[in-house]
Amino acid sequence: MDRKRIIKWLGMVVLMVLLSAQFCFADLANDYETSRYDVRAQVRADHVIHMEETIRVDFNQSQHHGITRYIPIEARAYTIENIETPGFPSKVTDESGFENGETYNYKLIRIGSASQYLTGPQTFKLNYDIVCYKDDSEKEDYFSLDLLPSEWNTPIEATEMILTMPEALEWSSLNIYSGAYGSVEGLGENFRMETEGNTLRIYGKSIPDFSGVTLSGTLPEGYWKDPRNRDYARTILYILLALIPLITFLMWLRFGRDPRVVQTVEFEPPEGMTPAEVGLVYDNMVEDHEMSAMIMYFAYRGYLKIEETDKGKFDLLWIRNPGTEEKPFARELFMGIFDGREKVRLSALPSAYGDQMRKSRNMLFKEYRGANELNLRAARICRYIAIALSLLPLWMTVGLAGWEAFDWTAFFISPIFLLLPQLIGTLLIINAFDEVRSRRRLRTILQYVLGIVILVVVVSLTTYFATEYVDSDLMVMLALISEGVTIFFTVFMEARTRRGADLFAKVMGFRQFILDAEYDRLKVLSDEDPEYFFRIMPYAFVMGLSVRWVKKFRNLNVVQPQWLALQDTEKAVASVWFDDMLRSCNTSVSRSVTRSTPISGEDTGSTSYDRSESRSSGRSRHAGKSHSGGGFGGGGGGAW
Repeated sequence: MDRKRIIKWLGMVVLMVLLSAQFCFADLANDYETSRYDVRAQVRADHVIHMEETIRVDFNQSQHHGITRYIPIEARAYTIENIETPGFPSKVTDESGFENGETYNYKLIRIGSASQYLTGPQTFKLNYDIVCYKDDSEKEDYFSLDLLPSEWNTPIEATEMILTMPEALEWSSLNIYSGAYGSVEGLGENFRMETEGNTLRIYGKSIPDFSGVTLSGTLPEGYWKDPRNRDYARTILYILLALIPLITFLMWLRFGRDPRVVQTVEFEPPEGMTPAEVGLVYDNMVEDHEMSAMIMYFAYRGYLKIEETDKGKFDLLWIRNPGTEEKPFARELFMGIFDGREKVRLSALPSAYGDQMRKSRNMLFKEYRGANELNLRAARICRYIAIALSLLPLWMTVGLAGWEAFDWTAFFISPIFLLLPQLIGTLLIINAFDEVRSRRRLRTILQYVLGIVILVVVVSLTTYFATEYVDSDLMVMLALISEGVTIFFTVFMEARTRRGADLFAKVMGFRQFILDAEYDRLKVLSDEDPEYFFRIMPYAFVMGLSVRWVKKFRNLNVVQPQWLALQDTEKAVASVWFDDMLRSCNTSVSRSVTRSTPISGEDTGSTSYDRSESRSSGRSRHAGKSHSGGGFGGGGGGAW
């Protein structure tokens, strides 16, 4: 192919591209002139602005179907209704999108017929109402209007704008801007202004393209009489903010409280209960140290002997297997300690012990299911419901505020930023509350602190997002109160069954005795049962009172039992040997648990029983703008 033919084909391609571009950007064509753009704005007392626009153009360069006009909508502040185009057909569509980091919405009005072309001078009329909603301020009323749209795409030879307000006002209280969108300049030399009573007239000549006129300012509170509002959304919110904590409170009142029982002083643990069971009743958990305390229980029950072979080193000697007098979980645990041997080092228990201990723990939980349930199943269900309800106040404050502003993003996107963190924070606090009597104090404190920090962050985000749409400190305050009350009763929604409450009262009475027991009472009990100190020690240990229990017996003559062989018999009544023994046992438990494989996915440690400018001005976000093109209505247009 020769060079001339290549050039010819390239030229054709370029021509086709240019022709395509012409068709693609036909709406942006400004091959016409605008001789006049007159505006009549009649403002009603209810803040409805009736707009009449008369646009005279001259299609002297090419033919067009008519003109387009687009009017921005700020859903929180106003909407456009009753659109009419006398003399021409029209088509109105709602357009929206996202540009330069912000969403936009507008009415697109296409005036003219797609089946007819127009040439020469033409006059188009456009009538519509700007329905303004009640602003959020209780101190002043707000007025804002793009009297001449700032984005008309050809120069305007002349304009006459007439604005009539419903009542007299100080026109000096309104700011008037002219120029391109965003301009903060006053009326330029192209404009002349007259005022008479409640009527304002502005005349202009030789207005550049993309140049408009905006009025904005404040009026005395009550200037607008019964403007349209969206208080129904806020009313719904207030009702729900009241109902949610009320429902949670009623659930707590009916299902979330322990039955009333009388706590009495108990000298002994509840009859037939092992240290592990007392630990379960006391803190609703079975931790490794509680299972370890069972070793001393087995010793005074005559199933094994504890022998100190070196300082801090202990051997366990098998004597006999527990019989049917012991509960299945206890027998299972005992079998795991020796695994068929007659002697084991406490710091080196059999590798199978970890599996046996978990199996034993699961068997213990099964002991307290059904008729022996400790915690009320209805309370657990109500707590799950309450947790779900606790997620609603803050989300609804943001979501319904967005709904009131017709910003659906807030309603559907806010859960990503609010619900999940809030759920995590709430669960951390609930878990910390449930473990308040656990020996893992540092973990409990960290859960409380982390949960509170997360909720503070969520509350801060809620306040920020909510005030982006509405300036209502009352709404935010009510949301926080609703949230706080709901979480409070959710945390305390943990009722015991009658049996659970009775056992808990006995355990707490027994614990109170250990705390308050006096010398004389202990002496009598020790005389009646020489092994009373050792028999109670594992129970005191699971309730975190072993050291206090030891101190109470320093002045009593406690005889070392036959099942305990210490190198220094004077250490019989001391916490040192006991702590050494349990520490050695827990180390061995950790090693055996690490070596073993979890059964059915059970836990290997412990298991539980169960925007700002708008706000400061008191206006909507749109109302906070003060520049040309920053009022209600406005927009622009062109030929098509």
